[in-house]
Amino acid sequence: MRLTPAARWSWHGVRGPLAGMVLTQSAAAMVLTTVPVLAPEIARDTGIDASAVGAYTSLVFGAAMFSSALSGTLIERLGAVRANQAVLLVSALALLVTLPARLPAVALSAVLVGVGYGPNTPTGSQVLARVTPPHMRAMVFSIKQSGAPVGGMLAGLMLPVVAVSFGWQAAIVLASALTMLAALAVEPLRRRLDSAGAGGAGGAGAAATRTSTVAAMREVLASPDLRRLSTAAFLLMILHTCFQTFTVAFLVEHVDLSLPLAGGLYAVLCAAGAVARVGLGWAADRLQRPREVLFATSLAGAISAGSFGVFSPHWSVPVMVAVSALAGAATSGWYGVFLAEVSRRSPPGRVGLATGGALFFVYSSIVVGPLVFAALVALGDGYLLAFMVLAAMTLAASVNLLRMRAAAG
Repeated sequence: MRLTPAARWSWHGVRGPLAGMVLTQSAAAMVLTTVPVLAPEIARDTGIDASAVGAYTSLVFGAAMFSSALSGTLIERLGAVRANQAVLLVSALALLVTLPARLPAVALSAVLVGVGYGPNTPTGSQVLARVTPPHMRAMVFSIKQSGAPVGGMLAGLMLPVVAVSFGWQAAIVLASALTMLAALAVEPLRRRLDSAGAGGAGGAGAAATRTSTVAAMREVLASPDLRRLSTAAFLLMILHTCFQTFTVAFLVEHVDLSLPLAGGLYAVLCAAGAVARVGLGWAADRLQRPREVLFATSLAGAISAGSFGVFSPHWSVPVMVAVSALAGAATSGWYGVFLAEVSRRSPPGRVGLATGGALFFVYSSIVVGPLVFAALVALGDGYLLAFMVLAAMTLAASVNLLRMRAAAG
């Protein structure tokens, strides 16, 4: 694909901040994944059952709900890049709290990781919203969000090897150190972007105002489009979280697949999600129809949930791979386009505040989603009811997306 001179110039201004935000997004995701990846090793020293990682995740995102909504305050006081660096350092230091190998320490670490993780996306969105032309926004935001699965894959590939060779504490220290280095690596962006513009906050000349969790939520609730978009994202994130949390257990326990085959299908699901984030971002920009792209993705998510509900060990492996790939693309690919739409539909200079408010609702779904899904599995004595409810919820998200105004150029 040949770029026009205008497009080349646009990418020239975007690529540095985008590379920096992909780096910090990957580092934040690595922190988020570190304890779950190392859970079996940590369990040996702490006596905590490895299955308690679900509670760990709930603690992380319970804290992230509130810290994400405070992003506007951090951006106004520190600047978007400096705030991004600061919360990344908080997450890195929070990992070290697990080293005493005691239950209270692990629980405290989860809360602090959530405090640091919550503002990572809003601060990154504020940085990119400032430098990204409107016609590139969905693509740029989607590339940025592809850093999340990259960080998770790095944690999964690297940290277990270090833990087996040198102990899980060494893996924790390595993950923390790499995260700190990522925060330091974007310092040139801070000097360039936080020093320019009003207040250094990456806004559009907006005066600094006192913001809070309530203010961030009001920013979303006051806009019909942001309200409907956040409601749809709440439902889509439940779909995403349940697929990420329960896929392997479902395939092994209910479909009776071997663990290696189930793990391979899960890897296909994750890889498809990473590719889809970039592909759907490109499609949203190319077609200038982000709402319609989100709608089509949510429909595919409903189909995926229904397909998993009737997943059969009698299917051929290629069919299993195809269904898993569709599920990965549909349940994960929408996130970058969603963030770009929040940015586009936010008032000028208040992208970080609006993104933080939207993510308050999104992260709350991560806290409750797996608990509801597990209750439905128990109620239905199997996974069919749970997956069908997921499909119905995702269809509701589709309807909500259609109620938004279409993109205007």
